[in-house]
Amino acid sequence: MYRSYVTIPENRAVRLASEERKLLDADGNLCVNKTRKEEEQTLLEGIDEHLVELNTTIVYKETGKVKRFEGIDKTVSLEDIEKEDFALMSNARYNMAIVNGTNCTQIEKKVKGTMVAMYQTNPNNAGMLYISYKLLLAGIALLGFLNINVRFSYHQLCDKETKI
Repeated sequence: MYRSYVTIPENRAVRLASEERKLLDADGNLCVNKTRKEEEQTLLEGIDEHLVELNTTIVYKETGKVKRFEGIDKTVSLEDIEKEDFALMSNARYNMAIVNGTNCTQIEKKVKGTMVAMYQTNPNNAGMLYISYKLLLAGIALLGFLNINVRFSYHQLCDKETKI
């Protein structure tokens, strides 16, 4: 996100909900119409040397907690997010126009997502396997019971026939 690096813990992943990019003028107003073609919104080459300010913010949806990071080449860790929705916003301000033929000097990027836990096996399938195993055992027990019941009934029927 524009010279802010985001780290995600090894046992988690981010499910992206949305990603948005805005080009702004020095006052923070939109400077490029959204209907403008993508090619016309391309950032100029070599603008990194003209980066003046970089701010990154994380907003935790459930708790409302906000974390702010200032500076270039910062690493933002998402380690403290367990299973929660969040928004990550980055605003980069330059001392020159960053898109040809515009007065855009800022770029704002916003990413919304949910942190999810990663498992070696799917916990939902593991639960289904356990249920299937229990059903199989119940089925075998039922068949065993029916088999004993059928034998018992057959022997009772045979004993009655021999007595007559």
